[in-house]
Amino acid sequence: MTTELVITRGYPASGKTMFARQWVNARPQRARVSRDDYRLMLFGKEGVLSLQEENQVTAVQRAAVSRLLADGYDVIEDGTNLRKRYARGWAEFAQRHGTTFRVEDITTPVDVCLEQNYERAFYGKGRYVDPDAIRKMAAKFPLGTWPEIEALPSTVFEPYVAQLTKPLAIIWDIDGTLAHMTGRSPYDYTRVSEDRVDDSVRHIANTMYPNHRNILVSGRSEDCRPETERWLDDKGVLHDELYMRKTGDNRDDAIVKYEIFRDSIAPYFNVIGVFDDRNRVVAMWRRLGLKTFQVQEGNF
Repeated sequence: MTTELVITRGYPASGKTMFARQWVNARPQRARVSRDDYRLMLFGKEGVLSLQEENQVTAVQRAAVSRLLADGYDVIEDGTNLRKRYARGWAEFAQRHGTTFRVEDITTPVDVCLEQNYERAFYGKGRYVDPDAIRKMAAKFPLGTWPEIEALPSTVFEPYVAQLTKPLAIIWDIDGTLAHMTGRSPYDYTRVSEDRVDDSVRHIANTMYPNHRNILVSGRSEDCRPETERWLDDKGVLHDELYMRKTGDNRDDAIVKYEIFRDSIAPYFNVIGVFDDRNRVVAMWRRLGLKTFQVQEGNF
């Protein structure tokens, strides 16, 4: 069953949180996430925080949404989301997670927002916002001018049906799993020869070979195939296949790897396990029903 990600859009004190709570209560398997709540929970503060703190709030909030969607929940994010890039960012997030997306506009006029903001302060029923901040936001983003944020085509992650008559296979990631960078940029493929091999993961992979096919699936660009193959040979990583991202394909790792798996691996092998590190890629493999061994934390 496809999940849904909803974001609200509106001024402070417009009723976004009230709408979100009612939406959650209307049906089981729904959840609300709120930047305001995370700011208070993590740092004991309200309003806009420092850049470092805001980045931490973003990381925690998105990790929560990822987990909820993976567990089959519909999720609503009740922020203002009036900047197009913020709303667009959530649309792209939904696409990466294979979920539907929509925007719920809360078009409460600014004078009503100011009145409700005052009532919050007077009755102690919510977070009070500087009235000038509300007026400035309304002037910058007038009602009736908010751009449409279209849902992006989402990738549907179809559960894997094991091909029991096909050769046994295990999928291995490279960066963060078999290989670890020692100072190079993740995008500097000219220096992949400097990467350190993970002795433990290599030992497991080589022990499984040749009774199982070792299939490497990497988010690296096809451009660096020669350097990658040379590194694998130099480090003694035994493998049968190496699949890589097509040159110029800048989509999310989870989507790229899923399509490689769907088109080039699933029809031809009986895949019994995956070794990977990146959280959202691990979540994708598990969503397919594959036994996945996360070799280290990969929240990036």
